[in-house]
Amino acid sequence: MLASYFPKPDNPLMGNWALDQAAALVRNGIELEVVSLTSWVPRLLGLTKGARAYAECPAVFDWPGGVRVSYPRWLLYQKGPTRRWAERNPRLPMFLGWLSARRWLTKKVLAFRPDVLYAHHTAVNGYIAARIQQSTGLPFVITDHDFGEIASCEILPNRRKLFQYVVDRSSTMVTIAARMDANMRLLFPSARTRLVYNGTDPIPEDILSQPRPAELRDKLVIFSCGTFYERKGFPLLIEAFAAVADKHPTAVLRIIGDGEQRAEVMDAIRSRGLESRVSC
Repeated sequence: MLASYFPKPDNPLMGNWALDQAAALVRNGIELEVVSLTSWVPRLLGLTKGARAYAECPAVFDWPGGVRVSYPRWLLYQKGPTRRWAERNPRLPMFLGWLSARRWLTKKVLAFRPDVLYAHHTAVNGYIAARIQQSTGLPFVITDHDFGEIASCEILPNRRKLFQYVVDRSSTMVTIAARMDANMRLLFPSARTRLVYNGTDPIPEDILSQPRPAELRDKLVIFSCGTFYERKGFPLLIEAFAAVADKHPTAVLRIIGDGEQRAEVMDAIRSRGLESRVSC
């Protein structure tokens, strides 16, 4: 399993759904090796919490559920201007990243001898799986999770070429929504897609059986949870709620999360006078 967006000991919320998936595979008797390629950050440069999670990440870590994860370092960085340039011209940075990790990955594959490679996201891990497939013949499957990563191929020709390289070599491209599946087929007619909807764990009955607090008893409660960064669109959620709030006076919005856009989220609530209707 190749998943660069995967929890790290100092950042357990990063891609925790991928950890849940890995644990489910183990529970179902799959012999699993997880590899989370990790950008190399010198310890002296680990000044922020995010950078420190990379700089101090161990080479190997055992997560609950019997999931052992290797975190090999490689020379691929997807932050700030570097990320924006790489989105438009991904082949060179990914090839350099592949060169920096090729020896380690080749040794891992030869030692573990997997039957199939499973990668999250066509870029980056799908590209790595395609490179491994070229040298070993191992089949690989990809699950994509981001609509934007696929849709951007329509306007970014170099990105589309990289996706086509991976699509042509994959055994299956798993999509998580009908719209994503249709978009993938439109942009890449040769793609062998399979639609598998994302799921979630059921809410425990002991939580559902608890009565609502008195202040919410007659309210229509809208709940959203996530990390506050641009792609999640929480300020847009607040705008959407503001547009319909007057028509639905019993509706309230409850948000749980944190992140780099917290100030923007709070400003959006205040600027629309929703302090009594939206809590965060």
